[in-house]
Amino acid sequence: METTVYFRRQAAFCLRLSDLCADELIADHLRSQAADYHHRALRAEFDLQPDMADHDCSADPFIRH
Repeated sequence: METTVYFRRQAAFCLRLSDLCADELIADHLRSQAADYHHRALRAEFDLQPDMADHDCSADPFIRH
């Protein structure tokens, strides 16, 4: 569970930095990093199997694009 907390804190930190960043390219990169940390937290929290972790979310009607 420590791993989940760590990943969520890192995600929040990256989002806060992106809000403060004047360079849009760097802000986008920080938001991407935050999404990656959030994904890692979810995988750690729900202990997803590798085949489920690679699920293509693009066809999921409940995920906004």
